[in-house]
Amino acid sequence: MTTLAEWSSRWNVPPAAIEELAQLIKDDSPDKPPPTVRQPADGEKHVKQAVRLEASQKGCRLWPCNSGVAFNKNGQPVRFGLFNESAKLNKELKCPDLIGIRPVLIKPEYVGRVFGVFLAREIKHGFWKYTGKGREVAQKNACELIISLGGDAGFATGPGTI
Repeated sequence: MTTLAEWSSRWNVPPAAIEELAQLIKDDSPDKPPPTVRQPADGEKHVKQAVRLEASQKGCRLWPCNSGVAFNKNGQPVRFGLFNESAKLNKELKCPDLIGIRPVLIKPEYVGRVFGVFLAREIKHGFWKYTGKGREVAQKNACELIISLGGDAGFATGPGTI
């Protein structure tokens, strides 16, 4: 039998959501008015959670892909993250916020065998529009490179963008 903690982890349900649900169930009595349902925010944090949840519901998996520069004990820069081998490369290509895999069933040569397609999404707030300036160009370049190599990449502003 699956525990609630295992289920919520598998579906990427944040612990705060489970706690809120438990409180709603606990406080559910005929005398109390129904709880107010909060509308999801359009900020990147909430968009990222919604996109990851939708991806899991569709059988995909997405994980955060952080990049940047840290310094070792000798003060030397250590670059980390995809497309971040050098400052020059990072100006041209910026790794999307989420990377993962989408399962694909290939037929007929490989009947029944499941393959995966590299999946990447750059998260933007719900009202974002592409401007073609600054970081957006490097983010679009990375998405186009992934697509050119057979992957699935793009910008995500909420559910329905997976």
